Amino acid sequence: MGLSLLLEKSGGGVWFYERKGLESDKMASLASKLGDELIPFASDVDGNLYVVDGGRRGAVFEWDSDGRGTEVAASFEDFLEQLRNDLLSNKFEFVEDCGIVEGVSAGKGGESKGGK
Repeated sequence: MGLSLLLEKSGGGVWFYERKGLESDKMASLASKLGDELIPFASDVDGNLYVVDGGRRGAVFEWDSDGRGTEVAASFEDFLEQLRNDLLSNKFEFVEDCGIVEGVSAGKGGESKGGK
């Protein structure tokens, strides 16, 4: 899986919008608590997650204390493609300890599926 290679190379330090990639031991710990074929791969400062749902063809969902939230991509590959497209649009910027956020100069039309 592309996610395991990405995390192995980065030690979990990859940002997915405002959520930072989890280290593999944290992923395993959270996955055992979430169950139901859910694989958490990134978390924000409040503990909100991005999860891959293995039972739904690998769709990516937001996850918070209330449980599963919005589907942000039909697959992990689609999620990464949207992130790549957003980065190439030059409408997003990296902010230390915050992640990849829509820039102030982005203006109108900078909507994204991820990170909302």
